[in-house]
Amino acid sequence: MDGFQPKVPSKPFLGYGELIEHLADKGIEIGDEKSAHAVLSRVGYYHLNAYLPAVKRTIGPPVSLASVYNAYVFDMMIQAILFEYISYFEVAFRAQMAHGLARQYGEFAHLVPDAFKNGMERKDMVRRYRIERDRKRRRASGVGGRRADASRNAVQGFQEHGCR
Repeated sequence: MDGFQPKVPSKPFLGYGELIEHLADKGIEIGDEKSAHAVLSRVGYYHLNAYLPAVKRTIGPPVSLASVYNAYVFDMMIQAILFEYISYFEVAFRAQMAHGLARQYGEFAHLVPDAFKNGMERKDMVRRYRIERDRKRRRASGVGGRRADASRNAVQGFQEHGCR
C-alpha cells in the first residue's frame, strides 16, 4: 500500500478472542466461546454487529450473541425466500418486455436505438444486457450458484458447530 494514508485513524486489529472480549465488554452475553469463535469467523464482527441495534430494540438487554446470530440467520433466510420469488417476478416482467419490444421492433429490439428514449439509456441497457448474458453463461457452465443454496449451506454449517 504505497503511500496510502487513511483519513480517519483506524481501529486496532482484534483477534477472535479479543473480539469476543470486546463484545462481552459491550454487555453482550457470549455463551460458549467456541460457538462465538465459529460465528465470528464465518459471519464477521462488523456484519454481525449491524444486527445488534435491532436485536436490542426487539428483545432489550441483556442481549446474547446467540440472539444476534439468530437475527442474522433469520435475515438470510428471508433474503433467500424474497430473492427466489422476486426472481419469478423478474423473469415474468422480462418476458413481457421482450415480447412487446420484439412485436414492435423485431427480435433484436435491444439493439434498435429507436426503442429507447435516448442514447444513454440504450447504452446502459446494452451494457446491463451483456453483463446479465455473461452471468447466465457462467451459471450454465457451473461457475457461480444460487444464493439460496449458499444461505442454506451457511445455516447448516453454523448449526453443525452448535450455533443456533
